[in-house]
Order: sequence, then structure tokens, then C-alpha cells
Amino acid sequence: MVGHRTVTGMLGLVLLALMLLPASGAAATGGGRELRILTATTPTTLDPHRAYTGADFQLLGHVFDPLLSRDLATPVPGLLASWESTDQRVWRLRPATGRSFSDGSPVTGRDLLYSLCRWATINRAAPQGLPIDLRRAVLNAEATEILVELDQPQVRLTSALLLIYGVQAPQDFRESSCTAAMPTPPAAACTRTRS
Repeated sequence: MVGHRTVTGMLGLVLLALMLLPASGAAATGGGRELRILTATTPTTLDPHRAYTGADFQLLGHVFDPLLSRDLATPVPGLLASWESTDQRVWRLRPATGRSFSDGSPVTGRDLLYSLCRWATINRAAPQGLPIDLRRAVLNAEATEILVELDQPQVRLTSALLLIYGVQAPQDFRESSCTAAMPTPPAAACTRTRS
């Protein structure tokens, strides 16, 4: 029979070993410059707006920041500071401040508008996607709010915002082009955002 003190002592040794494990791993990889990710399956894409599988999101979540994040099952601010709708058809999205891309340039409302529009355009045609019926999306004059208008009410927009990663908008992106007729553009300047 194992006594209480023996179990407590073994638990302490296991906890000590777990605490030392990350330190030994960082030294073995040469200062933490290599990122290794274990996934159940192979990711199907590196395009942040074409991610559909668990492996895609598992990998891309280490590279890009989403518009909304999760605290367990509850949506919390990510690249968006707030989001609201009174009728589930017209949404007001407010970009978070103080965020920047890996090259040091600030994350702007224009970047988030582009990310939303690109994701909506790609997913409109994808059979496995989460399509939203985007009528239009515009950035206000102060670039502090994105107004999203949908063809019909959709309570799933909050779920979609959890899946949309922020990328830098290309120079030729025009805010007025974010409509249902927007062509599917290639991924451009996809860089990691940081706090």
C-alpha cells in the first residue's frame, strides 16, 4: 500500500520535473528560435483566410492573431476591442489600439476591414466554410469603427470573428471595394500581429 507521504513526495518530484522540462527544451533548440507544433493531421493551408481544419487553426493560431479571442467558450477582445449589434444585421466593430504587426507597423482599422472582407469573399464560395451574407463593410472617417451590414440577421458573426485572422491590407485595397462583389484576392503581407 502506498502511503500519503509517498504519494505527496512522488507528486512533488513530477511537478519539479515538469518545471525543469521547458528550460531544458529551450536550451536544446538554440535559444527558442525554432517552433515545433504537434498536430493530429497535416495542415491544408498556410493562408489565414482559407483555414478550415483543426490542424490549420492549430498552426495558424501560432502565427496570426484573430479578430476575437476566446476565454474558454466566451469570446473576448482580440484585434477588435469591442463588437456589438442590436439586430444581428448591422454590426459595429471597434479595432483595439496599441497592436502592431511583426514588422512594427500598427494594426489599423483598414487592415481589419481588409481581413474581414477577404475572409468573407473566400468563404462565400467555399462549401466547407462559414459564409456570412456581407452586403458591405466600411470604415468610418476616424478609422475607429468598422460598420458591417449583412443581407440578413446572423447570430453567427461572433463565431466568424473568432476564425478571422488579421493581416496587413495591400496598398491597392480600397475601403469602398468591400462589398459582396469583391473579387477573391491572394494573401498579401500576412504577418504576425503582436501586443
